[in-house]
Amino acid sequence: MNTTTRTKDVADVIRLTDLENIWDHLQKTFGLNVYVYQQGFKKHVELFHHNAYQPEFIIEYGLSAIQPVLNKMLQRESDYPTWINMLRFLLKEKLAENTEQRNYYRSGEWKSSVRNKADDVMHLHISGHSI
Repeated sequence: MNTTTRTKDVADVIRLTDLENIWDHLQKTFGLNVYVYQQGFKKHVELFHHNAYQPEFIIEYGLSAIQPVLNKMLQRESDYPTWINMLRFLLKEKLAENTEQRNYYRSGEWKSSVRNKADDVMHLHISGHSI
């Protein structure tokens, strides 16, 4: 599954007004110096998007700049979706208003993708392959 598919639910609901809550959560929960990341985000938008801000740019920036830091802090695999999961947590009320997304989570479909990844990792450990 590509990144666009995995982040579509968040991209559909995230807005510029959510940034303050996101920065606040990163600072309070993880102790990150959010000023550094705010400036990095601003440069990211200027450099790659010519100052034409779109809400989903925070997803893109977070995946490249913030997720690796969070995964290292939390001792998770580098591709673990910490950033997207955090955004889903912070935007849960908005996501709940989206009927399609609500049905996706209620059906348990999201669990199967997490289980499949865990099974793949466990298989590699059991078969003697390193990750």
